[in-house]
Amino acid sequence: VRIDRTEVTIEAYALCVQAKACDAIRDMQAELTGLKHPVVGVTYDDAQRFCRWLGRRLPTEAEWEYAARGDSDRKYPWKGAFDPANANTAMAGDAHQLTAPVGSYRQGASAFGVLDMAGNAAEWVADYYHPTHYQNATDNSDPTGPAKGRDRVVRGGSYRDPAHLVRGAARARKIPTESDTTIGFRCAGD
Repeated sequence: VRIDRTEVTIEAYALCVQAKACDAIRDMQAELTGLKHPVVGVTYDDAQRFCRWLGRRLPTEAEWEYAARGDSDRKYPWKGAFDPANANTAMAGDAHQLTAPVGSYRQGASAFGVLDMAGNAAEWVADYYHPTHYQNATDNSDPTGPAKGRDRVVRGGSYRDPAHLVRGAARARKIPTESDTTIGFRCAGD
């Protein structure tokens, strides 16, 4: 599986809108943040549509977590304790009040070189949410999410989150039609 190195940018999403393959986002914040920032304000369906347009898909929750934590089950994508210099979070105290340009925190790269897996924009993944699904999973090598549900999983935390919500294992649930200024996505493919 290949997961995108960065989150999808406003600029890339705008190309999909121009191609009429994606719906316009009501407030893409380009005027506030810039075209190289992650697109936010997307619903789960918006994210899926974009990835399909590229011939790709959203990563599963297990794929996303593996890309973030690596083989050694890191707490954060980088080695060691939380360091506010490694991610755009509420703890960062940096120049970014909202999102940062994707890839700005290279020192926070995962073991596989994937960027922004902690903070910046929280990310939609393919799986339905269930609070204890992975605790009961029988396939620990690449568990799949529940077959159905109401909510979808969001991973990675955002620029508004503290350290404990940007851990590689942290997860949240959102209604798939929900959009807000903290949620974006990245794509994956086989």
